[in-house]
Amino acid sequence: MDSLCHWGSCWSRGRPFRKSDSPSVIDYHASIPTESLIYTITSTTWRGKGCSRSILGLTALVSRLTCTPLGGRVQEEVVERDGKNCALTGDDEALCDAVHLLAHSKGDTYISTYTHRRSRDPAGTDIVEDIDDVRNGLVLTNAIHRLLGKDIAFLMTPNFALTTTDIDPNALSTEKRCTSHFFRHLVAPTIQSFSNSRIHSSYAPNYPPAILFDAVYASAVMHHFGTQSLKDGITETWKDTFDPGGVTSVEEAEYKAILDKERNLWRKHRSKPRTYWLRPTPDTFDMLMTLPYVLVPRDQMQAVFREAEERTKAMEKRNAQEKVGAWLRHVLLHNILAPSSITKRQAFPPPLRVGG
Repeated sequence: MDSLCHWGSCWSRGRPFRKSDSPSVIDYHASIPTESLIYTITSTTWRGKGCSRSILGLTALVSRLTCTPLGGRVQEEVVERDGKNCALTGDDEALCDAVHLLAHSKGDTYISTYTHRRSRDPAGTDIVEDIDDVRNGLVLTNAIHRLLGKDIAFLMTPNFALTTTDIDPNALSTEKRCTSHFFRHLVAPTIQSFSNSRIHSSYAPNYPPAILFDAVYASAVMHHFGTQSLKDGITETWKDTFDPGGVTSVEEAEYKAILDKERNLWRKHRSKPRTYWLRPTPDTFDMLMTLPYVLVPRDQMQAVFREAEERTKAMEKRNAQEKVGAWLRHVLLHNILAPSSITKRQAFPPPLRVGG
C-alpha cells in the first residue's frame, strides 16, 4: 500500500509509517484506532534499510522496507535508452516492465559489494552503487520478466571462455553481443522463438555492465544445475550470516509478523504463495556471493573478519594521529616564524588529553 503526501501544490509518493524517525511499519489488516498520527516517507528515504546483519558487507536477504518497483525518472531513462521497446522481443513499452537485473529487494549495499568484487574495469566504470541505477535496468516483456534469472538469462560475449563466433559462426570473434539463453523449452511459442536471439542494445555508458548480465546468467545456471547438497550446504553454513528468519529490532519483528499474516491470507486464496515474499532460505544470487567462502571453515572466516576489523580500527587510529601530528607541526612552525606576536606561555600548545 502506498500513500500520497500533499504539501502545497506538490505530491510525493511514499509509504505510511507510525514514526517519523524509524521504519515502524503499519499493519493494514489491524483495526483502525480512533486517533492516529501517520507519517508518509518517500520511497527513497529508507532505501537499503531494514537489513539485519552485514557480514561480508552484504545486506540481509531482503531489504524489508524497499518495496517499490523501478519507476519514476529512472524508469523513464531505461525506457528511453532501450528505444521504448522490449530489448529482446521488440514489443511496445505498454507490454513491458523496466526490470531490475539484480533484484530491487537486494538493496544498494548488495549491488555495490557485488560489482566492486566482480569489477573487470580498472577504471571502475562497471561498478554500480545504487540498486535503482539505470545500469541495473532493462526493458523486457512481462512474461520474460517473470522468468529472468530462472529459465531465461543473457550471455555476454566475448567472455573468458567464449567468443561471439562460438555463438554465431558468421559473427566476428571480437564482436560485442548479448544473446538470450532459454534453459528449458517454454510452452508459449511466441516467447520460445526468441531463444538464442541477440538483444537490442546500445552499449552506451548507461547500459548494464557485463558483470550484471553474468550474475543473472550464473543464477539461472545454479537454479537448473546446482546440486541440492550444494544448496543445502550453503544454506546451513550461511543462514546465521544472512539471518533470513531472524530479526534484530522491534521494527523488523513487527514487519516479519505482518508478512507472516500476509502469507497466511494469501494461502487461503492460492495453493502456492507468491515467491517474492521474505525468503526463508538464501536464493541463487546469495549462493553465488558465498561460493568463494564455502570451503573455508566458519571459525576461520570469523577470525579473518575480526582481523580485518582490527586492521580497519588501527588504520583509523593511525589516520587520526597523523592529522593531530600535522596540526601540531603547523602550530609549532607558526610559533617559530612569528615569535614577537606571542607570549612565552603561548609558545607551545597545551598537551592533548586523549580518552577523557
